[in-house]
Amino acid sequence: MDSDRTMEVLKGAIILERSGIALYSGLASGTADQALARLFGRLAEEEEIHRAWLERIFVEVSSEGTDTGFSAALPRRDRVLDGILTEGISSGIASASFESAAVAAARALEERAVAYYAQGAADAGDPAEAGFYRMLSEWEEEHLEALAGLERNLHENAMRDGSLWSSIGR
Repeated sequence: MDSDRTMEVLKGAIILERSGIALYSGLASGTADQALARLFGRLAEEEEIHRAWLERIFVEVSSEGTDTGFSAALPRRDRVLDGILTEGISSGIASASFESAAVAAARALEERAVAYYAQGAADAGDPAEAGFYRMLSEWEEEHLEALAGLERNLHENAMRDGSLWSSIGR
């Protein structure tokens, strides 16, 4: 294992997860839509789980350099967003609103996380480390899929929003 490279990947991952926690916590408290607030709250909780795991591994790598615990898997769970993500969320969000922009920003963050972890897995020399990053990438992919679907629904709603289009040029 190249511990310098591993440390750089872990640092970037921790920054990414902390950014996700900050974004999702802020969005959860900033939206008036209760279903969307629950969604962002749950995403913040999941990013917190990732952060805790990454920081634990960071400490192990920086202090021990070898036995990293990469083989200790993140807890697998059901697709937790399925119970939160409903058609009702997208129908309650106004076109081109704070909530719509928040979903787009969240999707972009998840897209970045998926790519970052996939690259970490591809670059890892240790199979356990590569597996750990693949697992994180897959977990973030679940977030990305849910948010991309919600964003598509919001876009479709916006395209049909008569009040949005009738207000142009007046």
